[in-house]
Amino acid sequence: MRLFTGKNRGAISVFLCLILLPVLVFCGIIVDASRLFASKTVVSAAGDLTMNAALSAYDKELKDNYGLLAMAEKPESPKMKESLFQYFRESCNGALYLEQETGEEEKLHSMIQLEAEDKEFEAKGVESSSLGQYNVLKQQIIEYMKFRGPVYIIDDIVEKFKKLPLDKMEEKQEYIEKKSEYGQKVSKLGKPLEKAKKEIDNYIEAWNKIDGLLQGGEPGFTEEYRSKIVFWIAGKSAEMYLNGEYVDVPWENGDMLRIPEDSATIAANIAGDITWTESIFDQDKFNNIMAAISVYRQSDILAGGMTEENGFPEEIIEKFFNLYFTCHDSKEEMMQVYSRAVSDYIDSCDKLQKELNKNIKKMLDASEKAQKALEEVKKKYEEAEQVKKEYESLGQKLEIGNETIEDDNVTIDMQALEELKLCLSGNQAGVESLGNALEQKISSYQTIPGKITESGLDSVQAGYLSRYTESSAVELILSEKGIYWDSMAEETSLCDPAEQTFYKETLAEIGQKTDAPEEKNRDDARNEAKKNQEAYKAALKAARDLASAKNLASEQVEQETGFAYPEDYPGAGKSEINTDEIKDHTVKVKGDNVNDNSIVEDSGNSMGAIEGLLNAIDELTGSTLEKAYIVEYVTEMFNCYTTGLGEEKGDVQSLSGESLFEHYIQAGEMEYILYGSPRIMNNVTYAVSQTFAIRLGINSVYIFLDKEENAIANGIASAISTSAGSPWLYPIIKYGYLFCRALADSGSEVTKLLAGEAVQIVPGKEFKDITLTYKEYLKLYILCAVLSDKGEKDIVMRAADCIQLNTKSKLSEKYTMVSLKATVKSSTTFLPKVPAFLGKQGKETDGKKSILYRSVLAY
Repeated sequence: MRLFTGKNRGAISVFLCLILLPVLVFCGIIVDASRLFASKTVVSAAGDLTMNAALSAYDKELKDNYGLLAMAEKPESPKMKESLFQYFRESCNGALYLEQETGEEEKLHSMIQLEAEDKEFEAKGVESSSLGQYNVLKQQIIEYMKFRGPVYIIDDIVEKFKKLPLDKMEEKQEYIEKKSEYGQKVSKLGKPLEKAKKEIDNYIEAWNKIDGLLQGGEPGFTEEYRSKIVFWIAGKSAEMYLNGEYVDVPWENGDMLRIPEDSATIAANIAGDITWTESIFDQDKFNNIMAAISVYRQSDILAGGMTEENGFPEEIIEKFFNLYFTCHDSKEEMMQVYSRAVSDYIDSCDKLQKELNKNIKKMLDASEKAQKALEEVKKKYEEAEQVKKEYESLGQKLEIGNETIEDDNVTIDMQALEELKLCLSGNQAGVESLGNALEQKISSYQTIPGKITESGLDSVQAGYLSRYTESSAVELILSEKGIYWDSMAEETSLCDPAEQTFYKETLAEIGQKTDAPEEKNRDDARNEAKKNQEAYKAALKAARDLASAKNLASEQVEQETGFAYPEDYPGAGKSEINTDEIKDHTVKVKGDNVNDNSIVEDSGNSMGAIEGLLNAIDELTGSTLEKAYIVEYVTEMFNCYTTGLGEEKGDVQSLSGESLFEHYIQAGEMEYILYGSPRIMNNVTYAVSQTFAIRLGINSVYIFLDKEENAIANGIASAISTSAGSPWLYPIIKYGYLFCRALADSGSEVTKLLAGEAVQIVPGKEFKDITLTYKEYLKLYILCAVLSDKGEKDIVMRAADCIQLNTKSKLSEKYTMVSLKATVKSSTTFLPKVPAFLGKQGKETDGKKSILYRSVLAY
């Protein structure tokens, strides 16, 4: 070394400086970098501690009462933010504290100098982590129930159902539905059969009226008219004689009367009664009139001798001078009697024609309507037969064990029906032809009065009444004029529908009602069904009244809770079930045969309620345990209508030990969770009505397949349908009775359920210990709901609504995750000088580096 530097003193120091300076700068940078890395570690630890501090401030009420873990306050609230920032700042400076004695701030280390900025500090709850979120709440419920939930309860209910004879329940239900459908369709044979009988009876009635006319020869009114023809003959004879025409009468002998020689004859001829007032012909009076006219014809000659001196009494003289007027008036009166008879005769002909037309039309219309009714019978019978095949096929599969599938068939002889239709249709042309023939005869009757008067009488005919009896005179004149009445009798070859097999064996007995003692048994069943349904409806009304106090959408609830519906409720939304239109599933029971049809129809419509329930039980064994946890949580943490009733009398507590009577909704939380209507009474009503429908379905299946019940029903139906002359009513009467029995049992059972009692799931002594309460039915309904993902979400979120109401806390503001953002400055020595050292001017710095912290932490 000296060899090379001996002549250059001091050169070695410069050289060393050139070497040491970069080394020193590099070392400084290393120190600053180490300081920064250490700062980041400190800041990260401080952030974690701060977030842990935030999460440790959990909501105790939620945790203790519902097993839910969430922060009590929002991290972004001013108070919480200030506390968290203080935790963070102190943690960053290594437990910065104030000396208790001096009051001075002392740092545990000075190598790392950190400054946290309040403006850059932000703590927030993670929106997706709030308990108002379905996945978050569901997970916490499941975690809670893993350690506390008595899942054996739901298993116990399922085991109860497994012990029951519910195998092939869907097939049994379908079988009963098909039998009910068959009974309804067969009962619909009644109207067309009754219509057919009515129309055929109308047909027969009209035919009997026409046939009576045919068998009687001439109509009765012709005899009345015949008896009045004599008045026309008498009046015409008197008119001719009075007018001076020659009439062959005994008084017309050609001799002239003389006074006083013929005074006695003259007095005798005009002494008789010649004033006509009668409507019944008097031949003696007619002869008096003709005798008086014979005197009048010589009145011009005799007038001068008609004095008292010639021996004529005063009254004879007076009659003599009034002969013309008296005889003329009498003649006119006789003609009036005949005119009235003609008018009555023509009217009678018209009436006969109308009556005939009416009956012919009645026969034709009745025939057409009867054929249509019979065709309707055929159609409905074929429909019923199709359903019969379906239920018989199901019945064959169900003939197991002690179950007996009975035969309730109604038989219609289709061949006989077709023969009756053919009889009616074949008569159509014959009836029309008969009507035309009779119409022509009546028309000929109407021409007879004209024929009688158009040719008048000759002088000989005018004297017939004076020489013969009235009837002989009339017959002689009618015979000479060629006038006669055709007989109404007509040969016919019409088929008699009353003699047809279908009418005699099927239609004839319709409507011939007799009393049946068995009607009392049916009435007793109906009365019991009505009474028990009324008790059920009264219990349902009491439930509605109790639950009517709460309406989550009302202003009152909003003022009490601070929650507006629906925006503040996690589970609010349109329910799939329109609880504003609720049916109580009761069936109107009246005291008539027609009501059996509506009883069967309405009861049958309620049977579908058990299908979903049984399917849910079957699916539970293959479903995850998580769904059972949710069901248990909801049913053990919340109340229902019967909470505190029956066996649960007293202060009932939830799974966590909280009193269920202290909840905001005091009777109906589980019902709300199920159906979601803001009106609590609607949810309770729907739950109760569904329970009634399920009980009705189960009872119907049992009763329809019970041999003893069927034997009773068979006896009642057979007796009543026979007494009513309506065999097609047999199935519907039977099924109506069986459904009344099921309705009575169902009404009684649901009334007991609403009182907190347990009732048998299936009737029968062997199943008396297998019971369910109203709450357990709700548990099953909730089970059905959670089997679908959407239903599970609805149940969980409506449970959130109830938790929110009970804690007065919005679950959407209860977070299970916190996010932290902060900016911390760390002091450095060398790093700020590096840019200047490298010749990069213009970079001003305070010598501090910013450390950005971002992190999220959850429970």
